[in-house]
Amino acid sequence: MSAGSQQPIAALRLYFPISSKAGATRLWHRLAAPALAGHLLGVARQARIVQAVLHQVSHGYLP
Repeated sequence: MSAGSQQPIAALRLYFPISSKAGATRLWHRLAAPALAGHLLGVARQARIVQAVLHQVSHGYLP
């Protein structure tokens, strides 16, 4: 990779309850809304984001 073709790297962390659901966009989703985490990973894949990682955190705190 040449120095001119390097792209900036950014990191984004989202914290939300594991029970969070994505908004209903289809009739089927109105009956059983998809999990937000899985939905966000799918959207990242469609947007061709190179790397997306899902971490399940059960305990912790933010300063």
